[in-house]
Amino acid sequence: MNKLKKWSKPIGLSVSTRLGPLILAGLLFLMIYAPTIAWLWKRWMMGVWYNAHGVLVAPISFYIIFRKLRDAKEKKAEAGDPIGFVLLIPALLLHLIDTSLWFQILSAISLIPALLGIFLLFLGRSRTLEVCFPILLLGFMIPVPSVVSQPVLTFLRHLSAIGTEMLIQAANRPVLRMGTVLELPTASINIGDPCSGFATLSATLLFTGIILYLWYPGRGRVLLMVGLSFIVAVFANILRCTMLSFLVMEYDVDILHTFLHPLSGYLTYAIAIGLQSVFLWTFKRNNS
Repeated sequence: MNKLKKWSKPIGLSVSTRLGPLILAGLLFLMIYAPTIAWLWKRWMMGVWYNAHGVLVAPISFYIIFRKLRDAKEKKAEAGDPIGFVLLIPALLLHLIDTSLWFQILSAISLIPALLGIFLLFLGRSRTLEVCFPILLLGFMIPVPSVVSQPVLTFLRHLSAIGTEMLIQAANRPVLRMGTVLELPTASINIGDPCSGFATLSATLLFTGIILYLWYPGRGRVLLMVGLSFIVAVFANILRCTMLSFLVMEYDVDILHTFLHPLSGYLTYAIAIGLQSVFLWTFKRNNS
């Protein structure tokens, strides 16, 4: 441990002095995790129904980190913390295990503790705590394993089906729901996993987390806004499913094979994040 303390002293000069070694460590990190990043990119490009918002997470996260480190430039220098090895070494071992198994998801998960370990080693504990949130934010770019997401997907599918049935009935149009299948006069549509609204929920939670981090309104309102994220995401997805149902009744089921289907996914993102923005703005205005 004494040797580790001696090793950490030279990097305890200033943020700018340690920037060069940190950049080199970052480049080495990118080389090691290049296959994982390529896999993540493929998942993000699968479409709006999956983890498309993941492509925005890393730029946003690293921008916040850059701002935090820039603001901390004038603060008293702190020695690197050797405890970073406690995070970095297991993370690299997990990445190595995943390389042999080719799961990729384990390697993607190891990205976060690996980054935290690197920051601890080069920037110390206090500055790592300052950038801890944007690093943890990177978790939103990782696809949720099906073993974890499936119960949530099933729940969201049923909520969307029930809500869509209620809106169609409110418009005095015939519909029969059997589970997540909606029997319409011209066709039957199934609200599957991609149309469950899970991606919209994830994107809304990401947006809400960033805003609440930049403006902390208090624990109670944080919990309230996180809860509202679920409500607006589900509501936006119900509107999308209802709109598509009316299009199917008007133009037949082939309408789902046109550009309108994926476009409705982006529209759902816009509705959910737009509604959440209104709520956040209202809370901030009342809090000021």
